[in-house]
Amino acid sequence: MEDWAPTPREKTEIRIPIRIAYHVLEVFLREKFTGEEIKVEKDGKSTRYARILELSLRKSSKEDYDLVVDFTFQLLTTLFRNKKGKISLDASVLFNEREQQIGIDRFELEGKSTSWLMNTTLEALANRLIREKLKKNLKYDFRPHIAQFAETVNEKLMAQLEAYRGLFLTGELDEIKIKGLVPGREHLLVSLGVRGHILLDIKEINFQ
Repeated sequence: MEDWAPTPREKTEIRIPIRIAYHVLEVFLREKFTGEEIKVEKDGKSTRYARILELSLRKSSKEDYDLVVDFTFQLLTTLFRNKKGKISLDASVLFNEREQQIGIDRFELEGKSTSWLMNTTLEALANRLIREKLKKNLKYDFRPHIAQFAETVNEKLMAQLEAYRGLFLTGELDEIKIKGLVPGREHLLVSLGVRGHILLDIKEINFQ
C-alpha cells in the first residue's frame, strides 16, 4: 500500500447541507417591510398610496413559481382611505453563485380582497409603483455575513476550538461559499461549500 502522511496544511473541501425554515425568512422580511409606505415623489411633493401592515411567506402552489409572499396593506388613497387590502406575490427564486446573492427572477401579483374594485386598484398600484421596488428589496447579499462568519470561525480555530472533551480543531478556512439554493416545501435548502485546512488534534481519548 502506498505510504501516506497527512500534513497540517492539507486542504479540506466539504459540502454542508443547510435548512432554513420559511418562518425564519418571514421574520426577516417582516422587519424589512412592515410599516414601509408605498409613495411617489414628484416635483418636490410626496403622494402616499399604501402602507405595508404585515406579510407572510410560504411555498407557492403554482408550477412556475417557488415562493409566495402575502402582503396586507392599509390603503392611503382618497377612494379607499384606511381600508385594508391583500396581495399575493408568487415569485421564482434566482441565485447568483458568483455574486452570492439571492433575489427574485419573475413574479406575479394577484389581489386577494373581497372587492373586485379594490383588487383591480391594488394590482394596478403594485404593478405601476412597487414591482421594481419589490424586486430590488427582495434581493439579499450573503457575502458580508459569510465574511463575518468566516472571521469568527477562524478566530476560534486559531485559538483551538474544542469540539469534544480532549478533541481540538485548529486551522483556517480559506473560502465559504453558497453553492446552490433549492426552495423546498417548508424550508429553503442551501448547499454550503467550505474549503480550508483543518487539523483534529486528539489530546485525550475519553468517549464515555
